[in-house]
Amino acid sequence: GILPFYEAVDVSQLLQLLAHDKEDAVRVKVTELLLSSYIPSEEEGSAFVMALLQQHPRAARAFCQCAAEAGCEAATVGRIAYELVTHLIYASQQQQEEEEEAAANANGGQKKPRRARGRKRHSQKDD
Repeated sequence: GILPFYEAVDVSQLLQLLAHDKEDAVRVKVTELLLSSYIPSEEEGSAFVMALLQQHPRAARAFCQCAAEAGCEAATVGRIAYELVTHLIYASQQQQEEEEEAAANANGGQKKPRRARGRKRHSQKDD
């Protein structure tokens, strides 16, 4: 039978190649090898890609850039991108809320007043 790639080459070596190779054709071929591992289905893809982003950010960036060219369906790429952005927005909001709560606790339980957005208006005195 055919030997699976992960029995012939360590995945970490492929991720290093993906992260650092300058040739697009090489990165696309490596992405083709990794595609079914990191995007086993449209439903699971974003979780696997998120894990890859956390563990190997440069390789993940190259993987995402090459996924469509390596054969991943456009709808799957779109869904993964949407879910990743949604997750990042949610995580950012959670972090902001935690920071505001920590600041409020540090100030004796009083929340810091929010600053008005936009330009600060200066009052002009009549001469």
